[in-house]
Amino acid sequence: MGKQKVTGHPVYEEREEHPAYGMASLHRISSTGSILFGSSVKHHTVIALTVKTAEKVRGLHSERGFGRDMLLELFLSPTQLIDMLTNMNMGDGVPCTLRHYRADDGAWINAEDPPHSHPAKKTYDEFVGQTAKAAAKIREMQERLKKLAEEGKPVGKKALTELALDMGVAAQEIDSNMPFIMDSFREDCEHVVKDAKGEVEAFITGLIQRTGLKALAEAAPELPMLSFEEKDDEQG
Repeated sequence: MGKQKVTGHPVYEEREEHPAYGMASLHRISSTGSILFGSSVKHHTVIALTVKTAEKVRGLHSERGFGRDMLLELFLSPTQLIDMLTNMNMGDGVPCTLRHYRADDGAWINAEDPPHSHPAKKTYDEFVGQTAKAAAKIREMQERLKKLAEEGKPVGKKALTELALDMGVAAQEIDSNMPFIMDSFREDCEHVVKDAKGEVEAFITGLIQRTGLKALAEAAPELPMLSFEEKDDEQG
C-alpha cells in the first residue's frame, strides 16, 4: 500500500495503491439473447457495469488511474439503466443481473443465467384460478338452494344466514379481488411492453450508429492528389 517509486520504466515514475481506489466502467454488449433478472424479454443488447480495484500512476507530469482486480460485474437492460439514472432514492433500486462478484468469504462467483420469468402469465394464471374458485363457490351455493327447494320445507334462519355469508364472500371475490388481479396483470403487461420497447430502441440505436459510421466512411470525399504534371499542362 502507499506510494512506490518505479525504476526502469520509460514512462511511469510512481505508483500508489489505496483500498479506496477503484475504477468503474459501462459497456454496451451484444448477445444472442440474454435473460436478465427483472425483465420479461430476452435482450440482444445489455449494459455491463464493471467495478475494479485501482492504482494511481504518475508519469509524464500527470496522474491517471489503472484498473486492477475485478470486484463486480453486472448486467442491466437499457430500460433498467435509464430507470436507475432517472429515479434516484427509489428504495432498493432497480433489478440487475449479477455476473461476477466476490462473495463474503472472498471466493470468486461466476453467476449462471437467471431463470426466465413470465410475471404476466403468472398473474393471468392466478386470475383464472381465482375465477374458477369463485365460480365453484357460486355453483355450490346453487346446489344448496336447489336442494332446499326440492325438500319443500320452510328454510331456517341458520341456512339463510350461511347462504348470505357465502354470497357475500363470492361478491367480494368478484368486486374486489378480481379487479385487483386485473390491475396487476395490466401493470405486468406494461412492463413487458416497456422492456420490449427498450430492446427495440437499443437495437435501432445500434443499427443507426453502425450504419451511420459506415455511411460516413463511404461518403468521405476523396481528395485528389496534386499532380504537378497536370498543373503544368493547364498553365501551358
